[in-house]
Amino acid sequence: MLKVDEVLNARLIPVLGPALLIDYLVEKHTIPLSLLLSESGLTAQEVMTPSTRIPASKFIKIIQYALRITKNNGLGISLGQSLGPNSFQIMGHAAISQANLRDSLRLIILYYKTTAYLTDISLTEQGGFAVFRIKPLVYLGDAESFIIDLVISGFIAELNMFNFPTSLIKLSLAKPKPDYFDDYITLLTSSVKFNAEYHEVHFPKAWLDRPMVTEYVVDCDESLIDICNKNLIRAEQSINTVDRIKDSLRQASEQMPSLEDVAGSYNQSTRSLQRALKAEGYSFRLLIEDIRKERAQHLLLKTSMTIVEIALELGYRDPPNFTRAFKQWFGCCPLHYRNQSS
Repeated sequence: MLKVDEVLNARLIPVLGPALLIDYLVEKHTIPLSLLLSESGLTAQEVMTPSTRIPASKFIKIIQYALRITKNNGLGISLGQSLGPNSFQIMGHAAISQANLRDSLRLIILYYKTTAYLTDISLTEQGGFAVFRIKPLVYLGDAESFIIDLVISGFIAELNMFNFPTSLIKLSLAKPKPDYFDDYITLLTSSVKFNAEYHEVHFPKAWLDRPMVTEYVVDCDESLIDICNKNLIRAEQSINTVDRIKDSLRQASEQMPSLEDVAGSYNQSTRSLQRALKAEGYSFRLLIEDIRKERAQHLLLKTSMTIVEIALELGYRDPPNFTRAFKQWFGCCPLHYRNQSS
């Protein structure tokens, strides 16, 4: 099985997320800080230094430990509900100072990677609804539900804080109905759909142009945006070429993009992109194979798609070729892997 650490050890993320979880566990569950640091491999100095970036695998370790010791699978919802704009530092202050919800969300989407780099968020409009979508950027294993719940719960808590009624929110989750289903109903919204295609929050499109009503008094000046821009550059520079392209490939909604497509999206020639990958010990073909491996595991374990459907989704026109590739990756055929893991 593909292990989380194989994907996340080399991926650096802002320490903000882990720090918020640690603070919450210390305050709400009276778990000693020394124990949390020991479990995660973090130091107190790392947690207290906002500019610190840590291996994402350490965040996963804290999540796994927190779920185990609290015995609360809905912990991500509880943590998200406890957060406010101040939790997200400069980005939070800049977001709540915007004229309306649309401008606030545009800013959050732009600077989101300065506070988290494990999921991607986007905003679209469909009919009379606005759709806030959350997609994992990397394979997160059993921590995925916690992280998705955290992002969604925090977002809905913000809407409620700014007087947008949760009764009009519809929630879709790309996972089976969990044992903590009641937490969604009592804390978030009465409309929840599971086994959906994506993780999404749907709310009335008219809300986007409503002014932000908040008790927070923050004047947005150029210095806030300037700091956000500098943090964004620092966040993007921390991701190497291989991981940056993998993120692009993971977000492909249909067929994998070609080398030419990816190079064009980064305003590079195919030769310069190939040289950059070679310098990091990779090729574009290996990147495609790594992403197919991740996606194959996810689709087998998290969906009810047939083997043929998964093969076609991954770009294999001939399903037996997918089966042969899968055996090379995991040492067994896809169906056996699914049955053994269920």
